[in-house]
Amino acid sequence: MEEMKVLMLGWELPPHNSGGLGVACLNLSKALAKDGAKIDFVVPYTAPLSEQTDFMNVISATKYKPEQKFGQEQFGAYNSRGYDKTAPKNVVTIRKVQKDYVKFIKKHLMDFKPDVIHAHDWLTFEAAILAKKNYGVPLVAHVHA
Repeated sequence: MEEMKVLMLGWELPPHNSGGLGVACLNLSKALAKDGAKIDFVVPYTAPLSEQTDFMNVISATKYKPEQKFGQEQFGAYNSRGYDKTAPKNVVTIRKVQKDYVKFIKKHLMDFKPDVIHAHDWLTFEAAILAKKNYGVPLVAHVHA
């Protein structure tokens, strides 16, 4: 049987996880790989990887740091009276991270042709839906929260 190629779209993996999402993604990926799946796992940040992920190809979609994946910088643009118009224009918001992630997935799919897309949680669903529509690949949407 030919190996299945899986494009796994996730928002975090250990050790750069904030809770159970990264742990669940890691363990699901391990189980799929054990059954012979070839996995490209895309995260929205650049950081050193854990040895726990050496069974799959982990790809950084952006140059953001792990702590930027939730757009924390956007909170500095608000004050007690609302949005601070003097805040820097290049603030990294969670929406910017998502848009950059989508752009990366468009490019990645020019070279990697998966058999299935497995998307984890709402943060990756825009990229997953685009991939499904544009490339006709089956989509598994995994809602964690």
